[in-house]
Amino acid sequence: AKGGLASLRLLTLEDNRIGDGGLAAFCNPSSLSPVPRTLATPERRISRAPVILLPMLEELRLSLNPVRDDGALALERAIGRGHFPKLMKLALDPEIGDAVVDALKKALPLDAEIEQMPGGLEVRDVELVRSQAGVSRYRAAVALCKYGGDVVDAIMSLTTSGPFMTLAGLGIQS
Repeated sequence: AKGGLASLRLLTLEDNRIGDGGLAAFCNPSSLSPVPRTLATPERRISRAPVILLPMLEELRLSLNPVRDDGALALERAIGRGHFPKLMKLALDPEIGDAVVDALKKALPLDAEIEQMPGGLEVRDVELVRSQAGVSRYRAAVALCKYGGDVVDAIMSLTTSGPFMTLAGLGIQS
């Protein structure tokens, strides 16, 4: 990576419709830039210099995208090849299988985190809670899950200090 990409620490690609093919292309160094070629021996064999895609990337957020097992496995292979040497936090959707999540955990450093966005939520609800409460999409989704998808209760829980009592908790039907 050159220029600004070389120093990129956080890449948020949430809610961008990146699927398995998009993530696989992202993880392929030849799709981002031409691989430098050098003459390696007097026999004029061409060798490819190792490529580190994003050498300083610490956090990659892919939640709210249709990335499933195939795309996550492409990411796991790229991590294993050293393309993201400083990656310590990865955010994904819950539809990725447990075996693939385990493979990602093995490819990442031991103290790295994999955060999986809660499933079954409407993107518009997550976005509404995020914008009204001024929090990340992940925190908005967690609040929505905690309050059974109730947007108002999720926003209130994120914006009020101290204990928060829901209408349902008071026995009032909304």
